[in-house]
Amino acid sequence: MPHGVARALREGSSRVVVLNIDAGMEGHHSRGCVQGLDAELAAHDHVLLVRHGQHTP
Repeated sequence: MPHGVARALREGSSRVVVLNIDAGMEGHHSRGCVQGLDAELAAHDHVLLVRHGQHTP
């Protein structure tokens, strides 16, 4: 498998998806959604980065 940074430079894309979750949205239901999203993205060679806390622009 090619090095991730080299592939990102070649493709012009990092294959990283960022998901912002506000503190009030965390819970059992959101955890299952995040796990499902992570598995689906991994199947397509993408990485999920989850950011917890207050959303800032």
